[in-house]
Amino acid sequence: MIPVFIIASEEVREEGRIECPEGTEIVADTDPALLAAHTIVVYAPGLDLQKILLTCRCLVPDRIVVVADRSEMSVATDAAERLGIDIDIVALNRFDAGSMVGPVDLGTDPFRMMVDEVDGDRVQGRRLSGGPENGISIQAATTSSSGQCEVGNHEIDGDVVSLSLVSLHSAITPGAVLCRSGEVPEVSDQFKADLIWLGEDDGFEGRPYDVVIGGQIRRATVSELKHRYDPHNYQHLSVRKIGTGDCVSVTLGLTQEVAFDDVSTTRSLATFTLMDHYSGDVVGMGVLSHSLRRAQNVHRQELSIGRVDRERLNDHKGAVVWFTGLSGSGKSTVANTVEQELHRQEVRTYVLDGDNVRHGLNKDLGFTDADRVENIRRVAEVARLMVDAGLVVLTSFISPFRSERDLARQLFSEGEFFEVYVNVPLSVAEARDPKGLYKKARAGEIPNFTGIDSDYEAPISPELEVLTHELSPAECASSVCDLLAENDIATGRRFV
Repeated sequence: MIPVFIIASEEVREEGRIECPEGTEIVADTDPALLAAHTIVVYAPGLDLQKILLTCRCLVPDRIVVVADRSEMSVATDAAERLGIDIDIVALNRFDAGSMVGPVDLGTDPFRMMVDEVDGDRVQGRRLSGGPENGISIQAATTSSSGQCEVGNHEIDGDVVSLSLVSLHSAITPGAVLCRSGEVPEVSDQFKADLIWLGEDDGFEGRPYDVVIGGQIRRATVSELKHRYDPHNYQHLSVRKIGTGDCVSVTLGLTQEVAFDDVSTTRSLATFTLMDHYSGDVVGMGVLSHSLRRAQNVHRQELSIGRVDRERLNDHKGAVVWFTGLSGSGKSTVANTVEQELHRQEVRTYVLDGDNVRHGLNKDLGFTDADRVENIRRVAEVARLMVDAGLVVLTSFISPFRSERDLARQLFSEGEFFEVYVNVPLSVAEARDPKGLYKKARAGEIPNFTGIDSDYEAPISPELEVLTHELSPAECASSVCDLLAENDIATGRRFV
């Protein structure tokens, strides 16, 4: 591990003004490598010092050193007082990067290891902190003490650890975090965290991402944007979306539990990166503050009647058909026609229509990107409840963003979610314009209108694509019913 990171301006980095001895590295303030920093040096010339110190506060290093001239020293002192952080100040003409380097002994931290490979009783992986000893008992962080195993022998080569175990527990598999019994990290799937946004595109509450915590990869959403920190006066500001460079307080909701530590215990299980699920680009980095209490206090109530019982009573399976497409593409018309045919087949159905839900459930939402994300999140959760009730749910929403449609899909098991792309050229949809919305959008009366000044991300692999400018509503609906019949959802009798 490199113990010292020096944040410097792009000009300073390019000109090579700072000599970096072994154990130091010069980085930008947006470099995710900073998550590993025990010491951060802020080389002030050319930097927005107040903003950089806010970044440092969010990253919670052990030590912050500001290298500054006389005028910058007062700015640093004032900012540190308002942020409630301790800093050391070094005069610009007295700075020696080598003097900043001190030993960082991961071996004094609790033992944490990410398992990469299991071969018989041999386990190999990456050391996150600490180190194993022969004869100690270890376990996977997510199992109880009954899953303990004894270490027979071990080898360490840098951060690569090989363990020979006297016995092997079934929970020790690739992707597991190993720890010493008695030094077990906490486990949760909901967190409060400080997040620094690195992505070029805005981030939104409810949008799915991939989170990486000590090598543990989970699907996650920013379940709540609590506030944004003003980069200069540090006040808490309301926030609906996250822009590049923003430091925000958030809650994270994960699809599965992960092992985590307090940052004072180990940095490896207390820091995280957020990645775009499609491109794999890092869009955010941050530090977990703590697990949310509701993660431990909210438990699912077991009920006597379940989905199978409801489906048996209905005499058909539950499923969701997710119609997506431009305004005016014919989503509601096709969904309505499908429901009529399913009703004739005595299939219990419900249509969740984009306009109708905005009269009640989503009446508080507008049409900004942030509101569209939340609109689809709520509808997806309602659809899941209805499918659990054994209904065939037909959702008719523009749902312009691929990530939100994928988030909806993840709520359902294989064979329960059917994405239907109601595809027409924009020119056809605009010519139809049944509600006069395109005309208003072209006149500038409706901002953020999909297809005009807000993007529509077409499905890549929908279960079905229907071309309503080439087929009648009955023909499109017949294709949908055939799709359901092929998946044993309904009988699929054709229109007459």
